Order: sequence, then structure tokens, then C-alpha cells
Amino acid sequence: MSKIELESITKRYGAVVAANAISAAFEESSLTCLLGPSGCGKTTLLRIIAGLETPDGGRVLFDGEDVTSLSVGRRDIGMVFQYPVVYRGLTVYENLELPLVQGGRGKLSSGERREWINQLLSILNLTAKADQVVDGLDNESRQKVAVGRAVVRRPKVVIFDEPVTNVAVDAKIEIQRGIKQLSQEIGQTILYVTHDQTEAMTLADKIILLQSGNIVESANPVEVYDNPESAFGGYFLGSPGMNFIDAAVERTENKGTSRARVECSVLSEPLCIRATSSNGVIENGAARVGIRPEEIRIVDRATPGAIQGQVKAAALAGGGRWFLDCVTARGDEFKMLSPADYDLVEPDKAKWFLFERSRVRLYSREGRRIEFKPLNGE
Repeated sequence: MSKIELESITKRYGAVVAANAISAAFEESSLTCLLGPSGCGKTTLLRIIAGLETPDGGRVLFDGEDVTSLSVGRRDIGMVFQYPVVYRGLTVYENLELPLVQGGRGKLSSGERREWINQLLSILNLTAKADQVVDGLDNESRQKVAVGRAVVRRPKVVIFDEPVTNVAVDAKIEIQRGIKQLSQEIGQTILYVTHDQTEAMTLADKIILLQSGNIVESANPVEVYDNPESAFGGYFLGSPGMNFIDAAVERTENKGTSRARVECSVLSEPLCIRATSSNGVIENGAARVGIRPEEIRIVDRATPGAIQGQVKAAALAGGGRWFLDCVTARGDEFKMLSPADYDLVEPDKAKWFLFERSRVRLYSREGRRIEFKPLNGE
């Protein structure tokens, strides 16, 4: 198992920049998800790491060794794709044993091979099918075999390119569980490409979110969700994504201290913040307030900090909750998720909403998060 590092990886296809001087690290014995919409560059990046594509610039390092010019075979990697690749005519057990006999994990005795293969069979829930020929298995079971084959040699890294796209939902969950268990129990370094945010949030130790060939988020799932560095990250992660409401920013100087006053229709009073060099850029003019739908509540009119608005439309979101389209009295639209015990009233009736000030994020017009420190105990 290895630590994988990318240094200023660049890849162009004509006028399209699939990787724009990307630098990143994938820690040893961790599971990193490359996440993003179609065309963001995640598969290109994975193919460069695997040696299936050559970058136009930059380096790929495995444990500090430059492997940029090495072939796929010399990089010691395992790969699993959308469709299972298995040895036809062999049993499940033989499929896992053959890579060990051919080489890979050092010289193992037959007993050591049997113990290691049985461990993999158990993790992947294939023990009962060990003696079955893979030709007679369903697609889901064959994909599990493909996962086992990729891992059995204990390569430096195993690459998964949307491996559960073409399997049924129940099998998808089981394969995901097995992949996560492989990372946790045997310390396998795993890179996993997906466009499914739920899959990434469930599996990953670290999420790298890409947009148009650039990394816009790189952190553990909780941090990426709670404190996205970009407006794109806030919008892409979540169902629905983060709300962004236009705000006005006014900077002031008071006894040598820079401050900023942020006014927004979802805040009953301006948000006063300390403007320091660590904030990023806080300038006079426009910004955006970001808040997630589940961080908004419908409250009584007398609740301190409540603002007036309307519920324009409602739909069941599952789990007894309602997905609500709302608008403030000043005409700014936002979405919220109600608690499960919310008693839905007729749409278009005036309601009072509370936006949790402690959960408010601030973003520049360019979509970069601005760190700030509230004043007056806010």
C-alpha cells in the first residue's frame, strides 16, 4: 500500500482542460473518493494515476517515487471498472487464487493463500459461492469477484471507476460495504471515482470534489459538507444543496480595527464581523450568504431573529419530512427541509422563518468561502 501524490498534473484535449495543474495527496491505507459531475476530470485523473493516460505536465509519485513514465504493469495497481472483469471458466476461488500463483504478494504457501483468500471471500460475502464457476453467477456476484481479484495481490493502490453503476441497489450497498471493509481491515489504499454524492459521503475517508478540471474541495466528508470552501461544493453536496442569498457588505474602520457589516433578507439584523487578513477578501459590495436547507426552521412570529416569508410549494422528501420552496418578504427564494413532525399548512400563507446565525457561511461573488469572526457575541 502506498501514498499517492500528484504534482501540478495538467491534461488537455484540444481546447478542453481536463486537469488544470492539479496537486493532491491520497494517503496510504485510506479510501479517497474523486467526486464531481460528468466532464469534471475525475476519470481523466484516475487514468493518469493508473498509467492509462500520460499527463501534458506534472508528476505522479508513489511513496515519493516518480512513476509518471512507468507503464500500467510496472505501477503495481489493481483496477475495477463498471463492468466485471473475471476469468471465465474458473470458480470464484480460482479467480482469486490465480493472481497469487502468477505472482504479486510474494511467495505464499498453499495454506497462506487459502487463509488470505478465505478472508477476502468472507469480506465480500462470497464464501458460499467459492466453488461456483463465475460464468453462472449474476452480474453483482461477478463484480464482487472482480473486486477480490483487484485486491488479492495487495497492490500499492486499487482504483475503482464507478464500480456499482450497473448493479442492483441492494447489491450496490453490499459491494460498497465490502470495499469499505477492505480499506479498514487490510489497510488497502483505494481511489474511488463516482458522481454520486451519497456514495462518496458513505464510503470516503476523504472527498476530492472536482469542477472543470480543478479541485474545489478536499477534506473529510463531514468537513466538506459542513464547511465547503466553494459555493459549488455547497450546491453540489446535499439534497437539496445549500441556499445562496445575495447580501450587501459594507466595510468600516473603528480605532484601527477593520470590520464588515453584512445585510441579507434572511437575517433580521445585520451580521457584524471582524475583517482580518485571515478572512480572505472582504470588500464593499456584494457577497452571498450560504445556509443549508435543514438549518432553517419555521417558528412563531415572536421568536427572536425570525423573518417573514411564505411557503410557495411543498413535497414529501421521505422520512416524514417536507421539502419546501419558500420566499422571503423581500422576494429572495430559498429551500428548506422541515422536521418530521411538521404540520404542513396551505402554501402561500405567511410564515416566520429562523435562519441559524451560527450556521451562516459567507461567500464572495466568485464563490469562495470567506472565513469570519462574528462581533458582539454573534
